[in-house]
Amino acid sequence: MLASYLSTPLESSHPSPGSSEGQHRNRKWDGPRIVVLIAAVISGTIAAVLSCTVFSHLSVNNDETVYLLQAKAIAHGHLFPQVGNPPTSFTPWLGVIRGDHYVLKYTPGVAAYMALSIVLTGGYLAGLVALAMGLVGATFLLAKEITGHRGVAATAAVLLAASPVVMVQSALILPYLLFFVLAELALWSLLAGARRGSFPVLVVGGLCAGIAFVARSYDAVLLLAPTGAWLLWRSRGQRLRLIGAVAAGALAPAVGLLWFDYAATGSPLRLPFSLFQSGDTLGFGVHRIYPGERGRDFGISQGWQGLARHLSLLGGGWMFGGVLLLLLSVIALIRRAASAACLAVLAGGLLLVLGYLFFWGTWNAGIIWGGIRYLGPYYLMPALLPLVILAALGLRETYRAGAWKVALIAVLALIISGVTLGRALTADAGLNADNSQLASAIARQGKSVMFIKTYPNYLQHPTSVIANAFPIGGRTVFALMRGSDDFQVVANYPGRQLYRLRLLGEYGKRPHAGFGAQLQRLHIVSGAGLALGVTITLPRTVASARLQITIDGRRQMWTLTPHRSNRISLPLTAGSGAFAALSAGDTTAHISVFGRTAHGRAERLLDQQDLPLLQTDGQLQALAPTGAITELGPMPAPPLSLDVTRS
Repeated sequence: MLASYLSTPLESSHPSPGSSEGQHRNRKWDGPRIVVLIAAVISGTIAAVLSCTVFSHLSVNNDETVYLLQAKAIAHGHLFPQVGNPPTSFTPWLGVIRGDHYVLKYTPGVAAYMALSIVLTGGYLAGLVALAMGLVGATFLLAKEITGHRGVAATAAVLLAASPVVMVQSALILPYLLFFVLAELALWSLLAGARRGSFPVLVVGGLCAGIAFVARSYDAVLLLAPTGAWLLWRSRGQRLRLIGAVAAGALAPAVGLLWFDYAATGSPLRLPFSLFQSGDTLGFGVHRIYPGERGRDFGISQGWQGLARHLSLLGGGWMFGGVLLLLLSVIALIRRAASAACLAVLAGGLLLVLGYLFFWGTWNAGIIWGGIRYLGPYYLMPALLPLVILAALGLRETYRAGAWKVALIAVLALIISGVTLGRALTADAGLNADNSQLASAIARQGKSVMFIKTYPNYLQHPTSVIANAFPIGGRTVFALMRGSDDFQVVANYPGRQLYRLRLLGEYGKRPHAGFGAQLQRLHIVSGAGLALGVTITLPRTVASARLQITIDGRRQMWTLTPHRSNRISLPLTAGSGAFAALSAGDTTAHISVFGRTAHGRAERLLDQQDLPLLQTDGQLQALAPTGAITELGPMPAPPLSLDVTRS
């Protein structure tokens, strides 16, 4: 359908309404618009289907749980999620306790949008569908404004929608697609407003740019700055009008961001990021995602590694056709088919790519964590904007040399990106299957309190399955293991079955990797004295091992015998003794097994469990496991098993 439009002459300027082309433009529907509508519907359908199937438990990127929790809080009328009782038992991923609420790490742009979807439709799915469809429409509007050719614009919209990174991101509750749509609308409004001399359209451009800045500040500056500078340069006598209109539109998002920062941190100029003091920022140096994580040295070499991995994935098929898209863009540049506005947008894309050389997130996502193999190189997704416009122009130039060449390119592009998308979705489906199996095992336990022992010590990580309803309650209440706080959680949710969920190995990092999940039943054992029994079943590869138990800073160790089951019994008393509970009331017994393989020099931690203890009125209480009731995953059962009885 686009072939006839690709073969028509390219307009050098926007035609007047009285011209034949202008009359053609006034038709309600024509070929390119129908193509765009079909592409938008398909994109929305893909977003819905992937969200409900492959990502029904969200994705390997646990930041989704942060945005969703914040959206639910806003939908319920709270700027921040309210704390649980005790607060430290319910700390969500990337959350910090501030008074009576948790402050989450990110600004509220994505959360506010998803909250609107939740309020209007009861869920976030409609918001995802609207974004996916909106991206197609926004791309068409901007490309038409830049090229003056609806056929080329429709082709650009289709190329973007067909890119696997866009398809996958359209099904996720992350900021990248929302920012993309806002950036496109901002660029279209600025270019169209400047061309028409329309103050209201420029105000809309400022509004969209401001909201884009709230959603992704760094990306907004890099992507929009070259076009803004070009417009200022060519506006000359209208510069003050342009600046005033954009500033007027951006005022509301700017004030909103300052107000949110003040509410979150106590300072309008301090972002929630700063509460973590983790170094998850721009620039070279030592960086980490959350407090307590091992710092990683990030320099120019690491920056290039991360950026190169993103670029190689884009070229390998995450953008439609991979390197073929880049080849078509080069053809457009060589043939000088790109307008000045297109070159300004291209400069923004190049600046964004260069800017990510100095952000450690690309290195973390590409090299250390590796999640972009399953979700696409999303940090660089906005750089596709100038590429798809240039590629559409290059495709038009190629069509003039022979329609069969366009057909060949289309077939090759489908194969390249189809293989990339198929591999990624297969991996994503495997991760989702693991989460579905875990969620089913938890749901079978009925109304319960599920204590979690994870690293790092947050809910919602490494899987969205261990996320509480909002507000906290419902069928299953998830709580972090926090020693004596666990007894308070039990008291706050009486009448529920008690369980401990242990996530082992690399759960949630790779599909069907070396991971395991173990569900243990818990009960409270009370008495003046208790007997702790520890059974250790060592792997056959272990040549030497030891057991270490630490209570209130006092440590005792036992040498274990390899290739057999070891049993250690330890008395616990409520009074003073080698292993008595804190006289002030509570403590935790930390039980660890360390071992070496036959050829290993370094000792490593094989397994660890904590036993919460509480001393009241001469009685000692323990929240003790009664054995595993469910084990999932290919990883063998952990070496340690505990039992506690009255002595």
